[in-house]
Amino acid sequence: MNTNKQRVLIVTLLFLIVGGCAGYTVIDLPVRADSQEEHMYWESVTRGGLLYANNCRTCHGNQGEGFVAPALNRSDWRDQDPIALEENQEMLWQTLACGRAGTTMPAWLDEHGGALNVRQIEHLVNLLTAPENGDEYVDQDGEPTSRGWVDARRFAHNLNMELVPSITGDSLQSIADAHNLGVERLAEANDVPMDEVDQTLERGRTIQVPPNNQDPEGTEYTIIGDFDSIETLTGDLYVGATMIADLNDIDYEVDYVGSEFRLLDEDGQPVSGLLPGEELALPEEATYTVIAGDSLESIAEQRNISPNEIRALNEAMLEGIEDDEEMDGERHLELPADPVVILADDLDWDVVAEWYGLEGDELATLNDAGEEDEAPANEPIQLPDGAEYTVQELDTLEGIAQMHDTTVEELMELNPEIDDPDDVTHEIVLDLPQVDAYVIQGDDFSDVADEYGNVNGPELAQANGYTEDDVLRVGTQLELPDHAYGTAPADAVNTGEGCVQHAVTEGTYASIVGDPDAVEDDFPPAEPPEDFTDELVIRSHNTDWTFDADGEELEPNRGVAKIRPGTTVLWENVGPTLHTVTIGGETEDPNFAEGDTFEFTFNETGEYQITCDFHPEQDGYVYVEEDDGSGDAGEEEAAE
Repeated sequence: MNTNKQRVLIVTLLFLIVGGCAGYTVIDLPVRADSQEEHMYWESVTRGGLLYANNCRTCHGNQGEGFVAPALNRSDWRDQDPIALEENQEMLWQTLACGRAGTTMPAWLDEHGGALNVRQIEHLVNLLTAPENGDEYVDQDGEPTSRGWVDARRFAHNLNMELVPSITGDSLQSIADAHNLGVERLAEANDVPMDEVDQTLERGRTIQVPPNNQDPEGTEYTIIGDFDSIETLTGDLYVGATMIADLNDIDYEVDYVGSEFRLLDEDGQPVSGLLPGEELALPEEATYTVIAGDSLESIAEQRNISPNEIRALNEAMLEGIEDDEEMDGERHLELPADPVVILADDLDWDVVAEWYGLEGDELATLNDAGEEDEAPANEPIQLPDGAEYTVQELDTLEGIAQMHDTTVEELMELNPEIDDPDDVTHEIVLDLPQVDAYVIQGDDFSDVADEYGNVNGPELAQANGYTEDDVLRVGTQLELPDHAYGTAPADAVNTGEGCVQHAVTEGTYASIVGDPDAVEDDFPPAEPPEDFTDELVIRSHNTDWTFDADGEELEPNRGVAKIRPGTTVLWENVGPTLHTVTIGGETEDPNFAEGDTFEFTFNETGEYQITCDFHPEQDGYVYVEEDDGSGDAGEEEAAE
């Protein structure tokens, strides 16, 4: 073939290739583009299902059915009419981004303090507004839904499999720590004075572990940490735990190098932990460190001793404290008359005030200062008469005395419970009589279920092959039933500060930003309605109370009705969301679920606000008044 023919052939082939590509572009590319766009959309919906399962189901249910928050799997949000779809997507975007002030719905967008970025919010909006996919994809009630909700339910199932609820409670080590066991014994075994037990020991030093049932002759341990002390090593070597185990003939094994302590059954096999409800004797040197919420009665009851036995050993420490009074667990010292404090550095008034149980502005005002100023250093700061100082962790009695311009002797005279000026702790440590029946504390199935959503004790027990009355060892791991909603919902309320324009009502926002034309909310009205309502029905949908007064439906969450004493009002839950029926601040029905009805007879006159503990925006007012006939007379006059 000559060169000219080759050139003609090459040119011809080139035209054929270019023409083919052009034809492909004209015919096939638009089809592929539409297909790719649809694929990306449904990929976004699936990602929304995963995000929902990870972040939203604890409040809204595994498949958007609603729980303590409204149902999100709604057919009206799946309306694909362009106008409706755009409105729904805009509303959902703002709600997800900003949350809802006054409720537990937080702002989710990261720029408003949330955990999700713009693309992730978009995925969730696509999930909530995705169209139905036919009979193949149904919700928990068998109704058609989008495949995104089916994905969300599948992801929820997988997440439940990863959660491992367990029985929590006492361990031998936690009991030893609470009763200050082991430090003294380890110190004695190594000739370390008690006032040096918190001092760091040299790395590589060999210390003696006291004898126990596993090692009757004791054993040696070489320090491998850089900041170990007798105090910290007591727990790492389980000295207190072995003391309790030996006293109660409990089998165990200790791995000192791996810092692991295992309880053993009668066959020498490891078990997860202690059995709640059983009783243990404690070594005679046991004391108890008070924690916030303890009372003398609760401390005594768990140890099967009396409050008077404890009081007899701690008279000065417990002076003025009632048996049933809750303690805060902090050590407070009485100060001399006309007390002052002298600081080494300038500090915020709030910081200083906290040491005395005061407010920063209160202390600043007492010293003729502004709260925005700092409390000055090296000059006396006046404290209120009767102020008590809360001992801090590193305090010494000498340092406390110098700081308050007094002496150690005067502090000891004012606080007779101090018997050693070199041993003043920031905690309240009580001496105990001999304890022979300490009751082991541990969860039951209901306690564990309370940490998770949409599951109760009997359901949790059944899912794991037990009955509700079975007692399991501390540390026993359980599985969640498939219908659980993961961990229990958070209870933090959205203040609206992160995204205030969209998280509060228009009128409230206008007042916040100082709009002089802001309209004040006129609900509830200053006066009750003029006419009485004979038949009142209050219906709940998602997050509203709607009053039906003698057949007339009032504006949701703005219902006001006047009734006579003795009138019975009917509540109906016609939506998928769980509510409470709370009347005048009293919760009359704490579990007002879908399909439920509730009746309440108003016998006493007065003003009653109708609310829901789960949804603060649900509101309404019922006025109960005697009928003097003036309303009827007015109607007759109007008719004439």
